Amino acid sequence: MLITSDDVPFEEAVHLHLLDAAAQPIESATIGAPYTAGIFGDLVLEPPDQLHFAFIGPQRWHVRILRSAHLHLPLLGDPHGVWRGLRLRTRLRIRTTPAA
Repeated sequence: MLITSDDVPFEEAVHLHLLDAAAQPIESATIGAPYTAGIFGDLVLEPPDQLHFAFIGPQRWHVRILRSAHLHLPLLGDPHGVWRGLRLRTRLRIRTTPAA
């Protein structure tokens, strides 16, 4: 997993890139929204397949890497602010939970 940021004030975005063993992209997703400030931080790795972090809003963002592609409904299957194009299958399950 490669995580990058645009570092644009008030329009911050975090890009999640799932790479294979040869560092070739498998899938990508972007978290962000116009006119929204966000600070990426508090990254927690939970082996073997999950990570959690703080970004936009008071919630925690959770990403789970699936072993194989699963059905994904564009525009309905992700929290607000997640962009990944019109894909019907995904290996990145993204969700949010209220911050503790």
